[in-house]
Amino acid sequence: DKAKFDGYDLNHPFASGSFRWVAKGRYTAGPRKGEPCVCKWFKEGGVVQKHYFASDVAAAEMATRLIESWNKQRFIPKVVRINLPQVWTSSKPPHVKVLAEPFIENYKKFNSNSGWADNGTDWACVMQAMSHYSFHVSKGNLLLCDLQGGIGRDGAYLTDPVVMSFTREYGPTDLGRQGIQNFFANHQCNKFCRSHWLKPRERTHFHRAVARTMMVPAGTQSSLRSTVTVKRKKNNVVIQEEIPIKKKPGFLARAMSARPKREPLREIPAKKPLAAGPLRAVSGRPAVSNR
Repeated sequence: DKAKFDGYDLNHPFASGSFRWVAKGRYTAGPRKGEPCVCKWFKEGGVVQKHYFASDVAAAEMATRLIESWNKQRFIPKVVRINLPQVWTSSKPPHVKVLAEPFIENYKKFNSNSGWADNGTDWACVMQAMSHYSFHVSKGNLLLCDLQGGIGRDGAYLTDPVVMSFTREYGPTDLGRQGIQNFFANHQCNKFCRSHWLKPRERTHFHRAVARTMMVPAGTQSSLRSTVTVKRKKNNVVIQEEIPIKKKPGFLARAMSARPKREPLREIPAKKPLAAGPLRAVSGRPAVSNR
């Protein structure tokens, strides 16, 4: 695939967050040739930028697995899809790296990573239920949230999801244990939820529930990391590199029992929600009322 972005659009992004710009372009080659697309790039550079790219892609890949599991259960007669971002490099100097993905029409925000939810439509309730389901199907280890995108005839198309984990391994929008507990402190089960789905034992209000995406500022991330920086000597030269931490059995359990600390949060502006169409639950499957 290839895409073209005009200089004006790159210099005047139509959207931005606390750490990312978004510009609109058009595919010029590949199966999507002629269709609109977007590119997203980070405001910070260097190591932080590299970390953000990796965490964005990792979150999208994990979200895809969770959404595929949801679709297989056929809780609703329509399918939920996700835009998987690709890391591209611009063809002209300074060869900036960006995340590229198809443009989504009729954007709507369904819920956030701080516990806010738009429960005014059936699709919004579906997204809340899917967030709850992600915690259940991951055996209480992950939570898919900050769901946003567009509604089509055959289902929903999502972008920029947040995955929260007890090990806080999915970037600055992964609010960790506090985020998961805070989400369920605000969550009310709806007709698309199931009564046997797991919930965390502790549900505490750590953050104010807002529509904007919350993030942990750089430098305040949890010490629970998947890699560690080490220094070693080679030919009398000191080399610094990142190596993976070998997670022994019980690592996740210890991470879940670690005492949480309160970190300051920053807000990422959200787009204005739009109205969504009606949706019905699949007949013959039990549903529960709000509880």
